[in-house]
Amino acid sequence: MACSSFAPARPAGAAINGPCAATAEVNGKLYTPAHDTPGNPIRLPKRGTILYQGTTRTVTSPHHGSLAVSVGPTRITIYSWASTNAKRKLSAAGHKDLASTYAKLPFSIAGIYRITGYHYSQGRLYCSGFAYVAFDQSPFVTPVGVFAEAGTVLTAAGLVLAARGRARR
Repeated sequence: MACSSFAPARPAGAAINGPCAATAEVNGKLYTPAHDTPGNPIRLPKRGTILYQGTTRTVTSPHHGSLAVSVGPTRITIYSWASTNAKRKLSAAGHKDLASTYAKLPFSIAGIYRITGYHYSQGRLYCSGFAYVAFDQSPFVTPVGVFAEAGTVLTAAGLVLAARGRARR
């Protein structure tokens, strides 16, 4: 595999540092550099496919890299690659199933997160980048969402009981 740095790249969004470029298409929608802010993220539904293409300006051999989602102070790797690049390719393309991406997360997440990518050649950082992604699923499937929903129900129940108590006086 040559350079599978599919996401934090030019059409896939945000910023790239170094001589790499990439594109990402999610369920038929091509993302552009405008998708680089929390207000305009790359949408990642729970099901579907990401098509990617990554290129480097020069041959990177051997190389490795990863994409990780920042969740609080933790980075969770959702995709990684490594190769001797014996054929000395400058680009690679492929696809990833979104369900397998979600499966790599230790818990359900919903909302907007920063994804970072790094590509190394001969053990040195060759290029890096980031983009904002929105995991499109109900926030009520997350531990925080379930807790918030339970809190809302308990608060509503408390208000109803308080109102009943006042009505009896």
